[in-house]
Amino acid sequence: MPIPLSSNEIIHVDHKIKEASYSMPHMQAASDHYMLGYLVSGDRKWFSYENIKIAHSGDVGISKPNVYHRNCAMSDIPYERYIIKFRLEALQPAINLVGQSEFDILCTDYLHFLPESQIKIKSQFEEMYQEYNNNTPYSQLILTGMLHKLFFTIYQEHLPIESSQLLFNKFDSRIHDVLVYIENNLEYNPTIDDAAKYISLSTSHFSRLFKEVTGCSYTDYLTATKLQHAQLLLGNTQLSISQIAYKTGFSNANYLATVFQKKFNCSPSKYRKTCIDGIF
Repeated sequence: MPIPLSSNEIIHVDHKIKEASYSMPHMQAASDHYMLGYLVSGDRKWFSYENIKIAHSGDVGISKPNVYHRNCAMSDIPYERYIIKFRLEALQPAINLVGQSEFDILCTDYLHFLPESQIKIKSQFEEMYQEYNNNTPYSQLILTGMLHKLFFTIYQEHLPIESSQLLFNKFDSRIHDVLVYIENNLEYNPTIDDAAKYISLSTSHFSRLFKEVTGCSYTDYLTATKLQHAQLLLGNTQLSISQIAYKTGFSNANYLATVFQKKFNCSPSKYRKTCIDGIF
């Protein structure tokens, strides 16, 4: 479980750098605080009881208390993030100004920003981390003001929310374990038999349960995940199409190109070019 805030804190600021492959080992939730996070580098898939969300470098997420979640790696890029933990009273005046419904919307998915806004937001997280470590008698009050400034920067400058998250029909810890298993073993192209065996179910039982929880078939989910990883590798690495096909569990470059074209109406090489040109 996340460590609760100490009795003399209403705001806690944390900065961590972890291996790219780091995955949270189990579901956990904060009991007494909200969390505001900035992903400096890395690509993460976030699972809760209700949905799946995806975050990339420069994204911000707001999490409420008692929302059980875990996250895992989607790429080989080192994982670095800032987290601000805060009690509700620290941000309540700002929430009152924007309205509770608006604040709730901000909590539904990761928030994306233009590059210039990302630089500004990262700088504010860094300044709050520095002030937290100053640990003067005035730091908590100063941090409260800084939190309001950061929140309004996020509120005013985030791009329109166009959620692509997958919503769960119900929660089942076994299926969540399989979803993390898929992320960690994608290059081996885990079959439905592999996934069923991983959580000690028959293939037929697993297939029904997976569809009940996620609303889609195992094959469709696996293909969508492969394509998500292929997009990341095309946009962020110099790997060849054949190497990307191997790392994402496709049998060869031609098969990756066929599936990619069908999904995005664009070839992998054209997608890479548009990323380089800044269109995507």
